[in-house]
Amino acid sequence: MKRFTIKNSKLQKIVFICFWLLLWEVAAKIIAKPVILPSVGQTVATLFGMLKHMDYYKAVLFSIVRVIAGVGLSILLGIVLGVLSGLFDVVYNFLKPVMSVIKSTPVVSFIILALVWMKTATIPIFVCFLMCVPIIWTNVLQGIRETDKKLLDMCAVYKVPKRRVIKEIYIPSLRGYIYSSVAAAVGIGWKSMIAAEVICKPNYAIGTGMYNAKIYLETTELFALTLTVIVLSFIFEGLVKKLVERKRQEALG
Repeated sequence: MKRFTIKNSKLQKIVFICFWLLLWEVAAKIIAKPVILPSVGQTVATLFGMLKHMDYYKAVLFSIVRVIAGVGLSILLGIVLGVLSGLFDVVYNFLKPVMSVIKSTPVVSFIILALVWMKTATIPIFVCFLMCVPIIWTNVLQGIRETDKKLLDMCAVYKVPKRRVIKEIYIPSLRGYIYSSVAAAVGIGWKSMIAAEVICKPNYAIGTGMYNAKIYLETTELFALTLTVIVLSFIFEGLVKKLVERKRQEALG
């Protein structure tokens, strides 16, 4: 029964994807204006045409590097700040307003401000980092606060060394929260980084290609680049989820 459910779920996904692609194709045929809405076939054909040019690969590579850098920095700082905030109320009270402002402020505002503050090439990394830090921070903070208090009290009574408390209590408690926050940060990181690239237009960037396609009304190329971002985002999220699942199974023994 379980196997049937899994297979049925996968079949449903395929059917639903095909439905939306068919709807896209029908809408494109009705409009009959590629400059407004290109068809699925036209988009795929344009994408394969772009695969023949080295600039496409450079743009994809540089965008991937920016996402990895932005998300990676947010993971490092988010974990450190989250742990400190969970352990010390003064740190939490100090950082809470900042994190709330970052969550509430539109990403475009940060991009425009960053255009004044720093070089164009570093803006997508900065924006990606800024959008992902609150996600990591919030999850790590929650993990620290939901650590079993009875175990911590027992460690305090028996004067268990802090290193052992961190290794055997805090780290196992945090793993699940860190893994889930990283998976969420990857998706947000791609969206915010591409938005920053579109506005600041660095050399060799998917977002820059999108901006140029919009300027020259190359809607089919814009759709092809958007498809590229969607596929890359799915790949990255899939890899992270597989890694998370593997780590969880290893933790369970």
